[in-house]
Amino acid sequence: MNDKSILYIVATQYDNMGDLLINKCLIDLLSVNRIVYLDCKNVPEDFKNILLESKNVKEFSTISKFSLKGLGLIFIPFSNFGFSHIFKSPGPFGGAKNLNDKIRYLLFYFIYKTFHLKHTEPVLIGNDLIIDSAFDKWFWNRLSSFMSNIYVRSHLNLKVFSDNGIRASYSPDMCFLLSNASKVRKMEKNKICISFRDLNESIYERELIESLQIAINYYSLLNYSIEFFYQVSRDKDFNKKLYNLFANNSNIIFRDEVLTWSERDYYSEFDFVISNRLHVLLLAQCNGVIPIGLINNNVKTNKISNIYSSIGMDNHIFYSINTDDLDSFVINKNLIREQIISINKIQHDLIIDNIDYILS
Repeated sequence: MNDKSILYIVATQYDNMGDLLINKCLIDLLSVNRIVYLDCKNVPEDFKNILLESKNVKEFSTISKFSLKGLGLIFIPFSNFGFSHIFKSPGPFGGAKNLNDKIRYLLFYFIYKTFHLKHTEPVLIGNDLIIDSAFDKWFWNRLSSFMSNIYVRSHLNLKVFSDNGIRASYSPDMCFLLSNASKVRKMEKNKICISFRDLNESIYERELIESLQIAINYYSLLNYSIEFFYQVSRDKDFNKKLYNLFANNSNIIFRDEVLTWSERDYYSEFDFVISNRLHVLLLAQCNGVIPIGLINNNVKTNKISNIYSSIGMDNHIFYSINTDDLDSFVINKNLIREQIISINKIQHDLIIDNIDYILS
């Protein structure tokens, strides 16, 4: 190990291909010119093996008998690994709801603070960092007192931190690092894919079904093929339920298996995607597909509105949809695709610049 190596704590949801995607993208970028050690305690083998594919990525357990997850963190003050930086998984972080959450965040503070004292630069990037309470504000103020590298993935999140007197910068979602994010699609597919998470809100579900009825009727008249699918296993039942509502339409099919990492170019077969999952929309967009978000004010979908507003695409996000909206996308789809390619590249390059700055 040398003093240019990086420690990376893998802590995320392991059943969600979107979380695999953003971790993989960040790790691969960090490992271009550095050795990256992953703390993979309790990470499923299939998830871990994908993260370890790059030659400069290794398991932390190859150089350490302890993990930073759990009791192993008590050994940090006595360790001397000499890492240049420490990162953690991107995604939502913060918003302590109970005592256990507070303890977990205080342990995270201990890890980052202790490594900082050992001259390892702590980094947070690609995150939604949440302030919901006085404890959260105190936590982020304490972290920012010694951290110069806190990056959030939406301008609204940046404003929240600024309003609370906490230093942070903007860096886009890691999905934009995908190598195909700047490819131009030439071929028309006349296909649309649809995927939703169940928010367990009856009013939203009723409004969602009304909007889907409008969209399905519209695209059917244009003779589009329509495919319901799911990228997260726990979304299967809800998407099957939605499909069954429209199953008498001969243009519609249901893909009855979860989308896997090796199938991430699945989206390239479609012209449009409609979803309330962030990384369904972004992964499709990075494959040249036009995203249409159908959301509500749920915290799980607010991040979609925040991120799409940050990249200048808030006109792709709706609470309900009508034929005029859909007409605009279809009529202007070639222009929209060109705009998406430009936006993807801008976000991609901004992440590269931020990482270059952090590691310089």
